[in-house]
Amino acid sequence: MSAEKILLVEDSKAFATLLKNELAARLPYLEVVLATTRKDAAKAIALAKGGFLLGILDLHLPDAPDGEIVDTVLAKKIPSIILTSSFNAELQQKLLARQVLDYFVKSHFGAIHAVIHFIERYYRNASIKALVVDDSRSSRLLLVGLLQRYRLQVLEAENGNAALQLLEQEPGIRLLLTDYHMPGMDGFELTKKIRARHSGEELAIIGLSAQGDPHLSAKFLKYGANDFIGKPFQIEELLCRVFQNLDLIEKIRAISDAAETARQASQTKSAFLANMSHEIRTPMNAIMGMTDLVLATPLEAEQKSRIRIVQTAADELLALINNVLDISKIEAGRITLERIRFDPRDRIATTMAILEIKTREKGLRLESEIAPEVPPWVVGDPHRLHQIILNLCNNAIKFTDSGGIRIVVEEENGTQDDPEHTTLHFRIIDTGIGIPEDRLEMIFGRFTQAEASTTRQYGGTGLGLAICKHLVELHGGRIWVESRAGHGSVFHFIVRYGRLAENELQEVLADAREQRPDTALPATRANRNILVVDDNPINRQVAGSLLKMAGHAVTTAQKGEEALATWENGSFDLILMDVNLPDMSGCEVTRRLRDLESARGKTRIPIIALTANVLAGVKEQCLACGMDDFLGKPYRGRELLELVERIGAGPEPEPAPPPVPPRLPPVLDDSAGDEGGRATFRAEAPARLASLQALLPGADPPEARREVEALKQLAASAGAIYFKMVTIRLGSAILGEDREKSARLLTTLEESLHQTLRAIEEREVKS
Repeated sequence: MSAEKILLVEDSKAFATLLKNELAARLPYLEVVLATTRKDAAKAIALAKGGFLLGILDLHLPDAPDGEIVDTVLAKKIPSIILTSSFNAELQQKLLARQVLDYFVKSHFGAIHAVIHFIERYYRNASIKALVVDDSRSSRLLLVGLLQRYRLQVLEAENGNAALQLLEQEPGIRLLLTDYHMPGMDGFELTKKIRARHSGEELAIIGLSAQGDPHLSAKFLKYGANDFIGKPFQIEELLCRVFQNLDLIEKIRAISDAAETARQASQTKSAFLANMSHEIRTPMNAIMGMTDLVLATPLEAEQKSRIRIVQTAADELLALINNVLDISKIEAGRITLERIRFDPRDRIATTMAILEIKTREKGLRLESEIAPEVPPWVVGDPHRLHQIILNLCNNAIKFTDSGGIRIVVEEENGTQDDPEHTTLHFRIIDTGIGIPEDRLEMIFGRFTQAEASTTRQYGGTGLGLAICKHLVELHGGRIWVESRAGHGSVFHFIVRYGRLAENELQEVLADAREQRPDTALPATRANRNILVVDDNPINRQVAGSLLKMAGHAVTTAQKGEEALATWENGSFDLILMDVNLPDMSGCEVTRRLRDLESARGKTRIPIIALTANVLAGVKEQCLACGMDDFLGKPYRGRELLELVERIGAGPEPEPAPPPVPPRLPPVLDDSAGDEGGRATFRAEAPARLASLQALLPGADPPEARREVEALKQLAASAGAIYFKMVTIRLGSAILGEDREKSARLLTTLEESLHQTLRAIEEREVKS
């Protein structure tokens, strides 16, 4: 199909060349035929096959000085626009009377841009449907003829009901011009009804009226019209408003389409990352699981060394996969920070323990220096702090061949400056190769390293520092580096955490003394019969071998239906369930199994999700469908066995609260509360507890913890010692997302409320 043609008649070679080049660049789908005289134009018209879409005519030519070119071209029914060097009102009237589409002053700034914009609009109009609504036939004919001259597809209706029917029958109408005064339904009512079905992004509405009421335009706009013009109107003004409104809705639709394309691209990328993560993690699970199994057998020193190399390489590959996923989450804004209590010193000690093997292999020192004023406990996200420090230290180790790495932590502000928050300044100091000063600003960019030679010599993707920057900024902090080539580097970052009140600090310290972590693998309390459900034979072998090594009996199933049949015919203590099975999802298997348990009165069996899909929301989906815990692949053998030991044995029996004797002190402590606090407790605690019961177990932990915290404060003001103790335990269970324990403690809390209220009443009677 040949391109449509534009006839450009212009005797100025410079202007003609400039305009022709711009047309070719901006509108490549149109062919431009150039003529410099009236005679050349007539010849071009005679030779043209298929005619011309549009003529662009210079008003003053050597052989047509008085505009004769206009008559020549219009006589051949070629719609035209005029280029002129001068302009006045008289000329304007003459041109419009001769049915010229538009005119442009060549000397005006932006004339070429205006011409090209008009041609773009004129070309696109052929695909635009417009609807004219007016009960006056003469008015309709005037508007229809005018719009058709500019290539719009124009429909007409003589009243509002006919217009609504046409909008239903003719999809894709983009412009509607409606008169105000019409029988049956006026323009306001029509506009209101249209806006209930079509947004301003789909359909532009322009109100028209011959009445001189100055409030009509505002009322039209309030009812949803895009614009308004009074009758009688200037044709130029009407056309300008029509085309501006069409331009606007097209731009809005383009933006909307671009946003939808971006959303679909993001979904595609997320699906790709999820699939790739799953596909990579599945063989990674085999590599890591089998190395754990081999290392648990007697090996010669050289064999063990080689297996350790495989293990280290697997860890590095897993870290790379996690970095790619983190970058994706950051781009999508899906990373949120937790707010839980943690000990910064303990977090740094844990990180150093992980890094110790790497530093020892390279013969490097690894030291930490934590200022005494750093609080022993803060409120924030310990996992993200660990990730930041680990990434920065791994980076330092990679680029340091001698000397060492030192982690320094100081407090930037004291309790006098801000009693509720602490700002911690971390420094990761290394004696490595350093960074050239001209590269310092760019190293926190994604996929960026200081030099191309650095990537060749030391490897790496350049993702770690970019992730650190995003995580620090998510904390509201900042990160920077001081370095010189050959003189090591100092990476600084500052983050702000919540500071514990004195009473909270004492509670945390007491809990920490009671619950000292046990780093050794817990001894198996009982051998269990475990059903492993996974369609991948290597995954079944890895899990089965690890469990058998720990003394458990193992049965396997490959599909969901097989798993349900095996469970019904056997006696199992625990199920390890893959989430992605060939015949149904692990969640669907779990839901059906839970229904069967209820129908047949069977004891609830613990189910642990095992999946290589570790994207955001997967764990929550698994717990919501009835599973009890979640373990992402690849996993270490120790992780699996510890989880089986904790979940498979069922919940630890909750220590019974101390018996409440008939005397008041165990329930109420006069020294810890007062009459006002007890009155407030009696008035507010029942409603607070009812609110908490409505929230659990489906609420987000932060929302539920706020209610628990409010109950704890009420108990403290009343001196309700027993009630307060139960709220503390309930808060810990919610924090750990232990739903069964939370449910038991919620029942205990309700019993404690009744005991406390009775104790308050008895005290009032006695007093």
